[in-house]
Amino acid sequence: MAAGDIILALWDGRDVSPTAGTLDLLPMGQSQPDGAQFTVLIPRLVHHGFMVAGDRPAILLNSPTQLYNPSDEGRDPFGDVGATFDDGRPFSWAAVREVLRG
Repeated sequence: MAAGDIILALWDGRDVSPTAGTLDLLPMGQSQPDGAQFTVLIPRLVHHGFMVAGDRPAILLNSPTQLYNPSDEGRDPFGDVGATFDDGRPFSWAAVREVLRG
C-alpha cells in the first residue's frame, strides 16, 4: 500500500491444500496500526481480490512475477467459486462492507 486503505480477500479453493476452503480478509493501509504495510505472496490458484476501504482513494503497488498476458487471465467472480464466511454466508463485497461497519 502506498496510500489509503484496502481489504484484501483471499480464498483457497485448492482441494489438496491444508487451508482449503479458508477465506481471509486482510485489512491494510494507513488507518491500521503501524500503517499495516505488507508484502503478500499469493499462491497459484488462490482466488484473490481487493476493495478500497475508507473514504479516500487507495494506491496499491503490485509486483507480478511476469508481464501481463490477457490470455493468462482466469477471472472467477467470488460468488461463483464457493467462498463463504465462517458463519456460512456466501462471500460478497457487500458483506465485507457490512463487516467493516461492524
